[in-house]
Amino acid sequence: PGPARGLSGMQAGNLADGGWAAGLGGARGVPAEEEDPVVAEERRMLQEQQRREQEEAQIVQEQIEFNEELIAEREEGIAQAVDEIHDIKEVFQDLATLVAEQGEVINEIDDNITRTNIQTQVAVKELE
Repeated sequence: PGPARGLSGMQAGNLADGGWAAGLGGARGVPAEEEDPVVAEERRMLQEQQRREQEEAQIVQEQIEFNEELIAEREEGIAQAVDEIHDIKEVFQDLATLVAEQGEVINEIDDNITRTNIQTQVAVKELE
C-alpha cells in the first residue's frame, strides 16, 4: 500500500515495515536517544492515551463495584422492610382477633347487666 495519509515518509515506512509499534521505534530496537523526535512524541502521546484509558476503565470499574454494593445494600434494606411489614401485619391480625374476642365478652357482659337490671326491678316489685 501507499504511504499512510498525514505521515512522513519515514513514519509511513515504519508502519509498512512492522506496524504501528514498529513505527514508534521500540519494536525495532532503536535506542531512545537515537529515536526520531516525532516518533518519540507519538509514543509518548500513545502511552498517555493508554494511561488515561486505563484510568477511565478503572474509574468505571470502581463505579460499577460501588453501584453493585449500593444495590446489594438496598436489596437487603428492602428485604428487611418486607420482613418488618409482615411482622406488623401479624400484630394487627392478632390485635383484630383480640378485639373481636373482647367484643363478644363485652356483649355477654352487657347482656348480663341487662338481665341483672331486669331481675333487680322484678325483685324490687316483689318486695313492695
